[in-house]
Amino acid sequence: LAILNAPGTSAFRHTRIEDGSDSTFAGRYFSGSLSTRSSDIEFLDGYIARSHADDGIHIYESRAHIARSTFEDMGMDGIDIDFGAEDSLFEKNVFLNSGGDSIDVSFTSMTIRENVVMGCKDKGISVGEVSQPIIEKHITIGCAYGIAVKDKSRAHITDTLLLANDTGVGVYRKKPHFMEGGYVFMKNSIVWGNKKPIELDEFSTAEGVPPEDTRELALWKNKLPKEAFIYLETMLQK
Repeated sequence: LAILNAPGTSAFRHTRIEDGSDSTFAGRYFSGSLSTRSSDIEFLDGYIARSHADDGIHIYESRAHIARSTFEDMGMDGIDIDFGAEDSLFEKNVFLNSGGDSIDVSFTSMTIRENVVMGCKDKGISVGEVSQPIIEKHITIGCAYGIAVKDKSRAHITDTLLLANDTGVGVYRKKPHFMEGGYVFMKNSIVWGNKKPIELDEFSTAEGVPPEDTRELALWKNKLPKEAFIYLETMLQK
């Protein structure tokens, strides 16, 4: 599905997209199972699975509201937004087993809140290329990075749980032409069970990143959604 220069807002409700792929249309490459270019989108209560494209949903120069949707077994990224509108919002989505990043944000200031990531080969949330998101009440379990902030990006992170990742928070410069790395401010958040709580390079700054939490696994049972606790418990037993 590709949406190009559409007027108004394209609205999707209870939509299922499975085994989608990328495509080229009108001389432009669309990297998602669902892609938008200069076209606002609302995707609510949906399901995207087994995307064979770079992204489940790719948003470019558009406003996006994606909520209460599930992204499962993505070949690469779940949602990728580039040059998105400042009032874009991703909320209350669930990501299961992403082959790349679950959420990838570039050149965008927006709000990301109350999403749950369970398993990804790269980043639960990737913040790059001069982005400035607000991240609230987020959970990442079992990824290479819980959240990574890089390349002149700034992220304000509150009430977030980063559990059993290789690295809880990564703050670094990936592309030298940005000159700077990332900046992170964390508040009321917990890192637990990660191999490293933080990765920070000389080009970057991190404030408020808490030390690794030492509570027992059983104490998470009443603090996580049921499916998230089961995933965490099962993963740690392997």
